[in-house]
Amino acid sequence: MFHAKDAKGAKGGVFHARDAKCAKGDFHTETGRRGGGIARGRLFGVAIEAVVLTGGASRRMGRDKASLPVAGTPMGLRIAQSLRDAGIPVTVLGREPLEGFPFLADAQAFGGPLAALRAFRSTEPAVFVAACDMPRFDPRIVEFLQAQLGGHDAAIPALEGRLQPLCALYTEGALARLREPRFADVQAVMRWVDTLSIAQVETGFEPEWIRGANTPADLP
Repeated sequence: MFHAKDAKGAKGGVFHARDAKCAKGDFHTETGRRGGGIARGRLFGVAIEAVVLTGGASRRMGRDKASLPVAGTPMGLRIAQSLRDAGIPVTVLGREPLEGFPFLADAQAFGGPLAALRAFRSTEPAVFVAACDMPRFDPRIVEFLQAQLGGHDAAIPALEGRLQPLCALYTEGALARLREPRFADVQAVMRWVDTLSIAQVETGFEPEWIRGANTPADLP
């Protein structure tokens, strides 16, 4: 199991996925996992890694979303495992780690996704950002987004006309922008997204792949 204390620049600092240490036999971010999916986190020749965000307050759900069981597996862990099984290295950002994955603890509880992303340092040109509350998540969404990224800062799917920035693919440069002084105290995700060049993706995927669960009624 990966321990946060093994990561350089852990809580409150700057984290590089490549610095994470895992016990023998565990997943390592530099090598990824080979399977039937994307070899070494590459799509169309572009290297990709992913982060799964687990630091939300889950107020409407009434309990931690990442730990809610979906088909017998905690929802956050299910998303992380599906990305890893597709060959994409995953780092968990939030309050609690997910067993077997590198972890960067939030410097401040409920600081929001931008604070978590600001502390993370990507090691690949593109980073897929995923919330932990998508019970029917399918990693094939990453392929659809990457195909549309082109020269944009981000490829973001839209669900019923609304952008879903916490299930989206960003360039390393887009994440680096969060460390500019003007974003130091920004918490609203769309204030950052509105400064980016975006490829909005509305077709080619199943809407349920990216639909979030906000209340118990939304769970399968």
